[in-house]
Amino acid sequence: MSLGQEASVEEEVKAHSLEFYKSKNNGKWYWRIKAANGNIIGASSQGYVRRDDCEYNSKSVAVSVVNHEFGN
Repeated sequence: MSLGQEASVEEEVKAHSLEFYKSKNNGKWYWRIKAANGNIIGASSQGYVRRDDCEYNSKSVAVSVVNHEFGN
């Protein structure tokens, strides 16, 4: 990936938003990532009783993605 492509990807990622929400069905906390166009591009696969645990999980996923070497 060239430097220009990296800058482009970084700008695109900054346009995404991370949301935390409490389900009306089960009262648990979930997270989701929305693209600039509003499409959901990532979401938690389980609910959390505490918002803190939900936030921790979202950070854990983000660190895993950042540390992953794509193309291998």
